[in-house]
Amino acid sequence: MKRIKPIFSKMWTSMKSAGRHVWEYLKSKEGRQTLIQLVLIGIKHLLGQ
Repeated sequence: MKRIKPIFSKMWTSMKSAGRHVWEYLKSKEGRQTLIQLVLIGIKHLLGQ
């Protein structure tokens, strides 16, 4: 468990910085359409397994 925590925190910080870029992108129209497509693909994968 101790080894997992630094990896998780590193992932969290990279996700936050990526999230900032994604948020800027989502404010644009193309970004929202792309997000909807990604969500639909994710749902299909979850249902498929």
